[in-house]
Amino acid sequence: VTNATGAAITDATISLREKGTGPWIPVADFALYVDTTNVTVEVRAEKAGFTSVTAEATVVVKPRPVTLVADSDSKVYDGTPLTCDTFTVKEDTTTEGYGFVKEEGVASVTMTPESAITDPGSVPNAIASETAKPGTKLDRNYVVTTEPGMLTVTAATMGIAAFPVEKFYDAEPTNISYVVTNAAGGVISDATISLREKGAE
Repeated sequence: VTNATGAAITDATISLREKGTGPWIPVADFALYVDTTNVTVEVRAEKAGFTSVTAEATVVVKPRPVTLVADSDSKVYDGTPLTCDTFTVKEDTTTEGYGFVKEEGVASVTMTPESAITDPGSVPNAIASETAKPGTKLDRNYVVTTEPGMLTVTAATMGIAAFPVEKFYDAEPTNISYVVTNAAGGVISDATISLREKGAE
């Protein structure tokens, strides 16, 4: 606030309001909480002996960038699908205005249908959509990007033991006894078994 000669006036009474709305509010009591938008604020200065004056200022609130990274997971093949619906908010100390504010954030995510694997191999674990925490306006106040994780199933190991056979000739086929077990020692009963004489093509 200045007078006609350009000198600063430090004891003027200042009040504010959003342009065209409601009464003037003393500066000490004025708080502007807005979502991402452009808001014009009117500022009024009053002082005894002076004509009151007003000015306008535009407040631009920009959405904050946030990156969610889908977590990765892995397991040994067990015949059931591997899925993972957890995530991490990526750390970023270089991007201006990055990250959620206060208690706002993402409560949970839904993965794409392709983010599941049963047989040995790997597939991306990708986020399809996000559910916001209460009070968080993701679509309005944030620009959310995602990065995939990886789901990996490794082949399980199994062992086979074949038992020696000794008998007198009887003009009958000779049956070979065997047992197939998994890494924990459990019997695998549905393995495909084939045999040959050692060294035969």
